[in-house]
Amino acid sequence: MKVLPILLFLAYPALVHAGVVLDAPGLALAGLLVLVAVVLYKPLAAPRPWAWALLVLGGALLYALAHSDAVRYAVYAPSLAIPAALAALFGASLRDGREPLISRIARIERGGMLAPDLAVYTRQLTQLWTAAFVLMFVLALALIALGEIQWWSLLTNVLNYVAIGLLFALEYGYRRWRFPQHPHRGFLDHIRTVARHRRTTG
Repeated sequence: MKVLPILLFLAYPALVHAGVVLDAPGLALAGLLVLVAVVLYKPLAAPRPWAWALLVLGGALLYALAHSDAVRYAVYAPSLAIPAALAALFGASLRDGREPLISRIARIERGGMLAPDLAVYTRQLTQLWTAAFVLMFVLALALIALGEIQWWSLLTNVLNYVAIGLLFALEYGYRRWRFPQHPHRGFLDHIRTVARHRRTTG
């Protein structure tokens, strides 16, 4: 698992929040450019000329936005787009005839077999994550609409990440207690499984 993209992803909310707190739009826009680098990380590392061209173009566009009223909308956009995309990803897997996303990951972790009790649990867990991402989207949108920018930044750039970490930790502890008869991999093994699954399906 590569450390650099993780550090870049963590730098994005830190820079945006610092930009809001310090009233420094340049920091917030730097955070957005870091997010673009995260999205393009694989082709940038390859390296692919088109990816670097997109990064430069993104930087130029953000620089232009820094001198316009549209800068705030650029800063708001990821806080809405990211939870909306994740809610759609998790929620779409709950449709009839499809395997819930977390059930699929759990089945892959267990060599292609998933016990019936875990299948029910992982479906419920997929529903929980879907609801969590919908809530993040709704709260961010409400705070933007109310003009509570300081609270919006605290929520989307700090509290949401803390909540996700706590949910991961609490769920892992609960799962080990609720299903002691089944093996449960650690968090890092889980992330590696997700990464391998993305490579084989993408």
